[in-house]
Amino acid sequence: MKFAAVKQAVTQLEDFEVTEASSAKYDTLQINRLAEQLYAALDGGELPDALIDELRLKLRGHVNDEQLNDFVSAVNFFDFKRARIALTECLETLGENKENK
Repeated sequence: MKFAAVKQAVTQLEDFEVTEASSAKYDTLQINRLAEQLYAALDGGELPDALIDELRLKLRGHVNDEQLNDFVSAVNFFDFKRARIALTECLETLGENKENK
């Protein structure tokens, strides 16, 4: 997956209008920042556990469990390419959920 496609998935979330109700569910801006940090870490061959755990917790319940598990599995097997793809899929799902509300 090319970086442009990944960046597009992340930036799609930036259009989200935060309301009190949506803020209680998840902080999209924070998810974007965490995702950007994680993409940079993965590009550098790093797997920052604290960052991964925080992002995973923010996404839980808002994306498909199978997608989230795919991301976690890729991380556990140090498959950086698959981890990036799985994270992008999670973010795309999050963006789709946002549009359906």
